[in-house]
Amino acid sequence: MTRMLASVTGPQEAEIALAGGSDIIDVTDPAAGPWGSVNAAAVRATVQAVGGRRPVSAVAGDLPMQASHLKAAVRALAATGVETVKLSISSGGNIAACIDALA
Repeated sequence: MTRMLASVTGPQEAEIALAGGSDIIDVTDPAAGPWGSVNAAAVRATVQAVGGRRPVSAVAGDLPMQASHLKAAVRALAATGVETVKLSISSGGNIAACIDALA
């Protein structure tokens, strides 16, 4: 099965993506790089605009591998109502502790 994921920066772009048939709405800021994040208020507004019509994911950003920092960032995004929070796992720091903290 092929599904379309549309990257959007907020509610207005989400509406365009929905009208175009997107299956998944992914809130990210491509101008900030491949893991560019959007602030939690914009993510929350996008989740509300989509209103359950499609799953919404969001990028937590390219964060340092510090367990407490990652956990706080993921919790903040999860509180917006997204179904999936995406983040990059990079070298450096204690990756195992980061994964354990997120579990």
